Amino acid sequence: MSFFINFKRKINFLIFFLILLNINNLYASEEILFCKDIGYKDSKLLNPKNFQKIGLELEILNNRKWSKSLLNNLIQINENNGIVKKRQKIDALININFDKKLNCKLRVKIRAHGDYYDHYVNVYRDGTGNLKKPYILPSLRVEINETHLFGITEFILFKPVTRYHDNEIFVSTFFEALGLKSPRSMNVQLDYNEKKYNFIFQEVINKEFLENSSLVESAIYSGD
Repeated sequence: MSFFINFKRKINFLIFFLILLNINNLYASEEILFCKDIGYKDSKLLNPKNFQKIGLELEILNNRKWSKSLLNNLIQINENNGIVKKRQKIDALININFDKKLNCKLRVKIRAHGDYYDHYVNVYRDGTGNLKKPYILPSLRVEINETHLFGITEFILFKPVTRYHDNEIFVSTFFEALGLKSPRSMNVQLDYNEKKYNFIFQEVINKEFLENSSLVESAIYSGD
């Protein structure tokens, strides 16, 4: 009798072990592909010469911290008519879709961008005077931690209303056509919490911008 009991226990243990093994294999098969780890052939898609329309999907890793940061920003704007303290950076992941040729993830830090209500509020009036509520996310400043995207290590996702919609794309492209140095800009769609948002993707003017523009790295002066 004890033989059969021990045998049954061994069988149950074996079944339990196989279940755990299958679970581990399932998770291993769904391993995240990070852009920094892609092969040489696929890495060419990240080259500055291949600046192209992409799809983005945002995953914020600490939603509580992110919500608290946004609330503090709105309080500052309400009390001071603008942001007066440096905004907090939050860890996030961005999935990049290269026109269905490749999907990979970037580890990034994000923070809200912009000092005034137009970058934050969910309600604004369009040209006809109608109220619109298209945004849960504010404009975002994104820093890539480990690699680059088209030679870009830092970029801004502008709410289109803050940059007069496609005017920003036209002006930056027009300046480039005139031979002037202009940050690369394009419209992108960002997926967040199963909803889609339109943003203007624009690289930040920094040392990578100078390098891509064939300029020697030096001081950058800006004015407002």
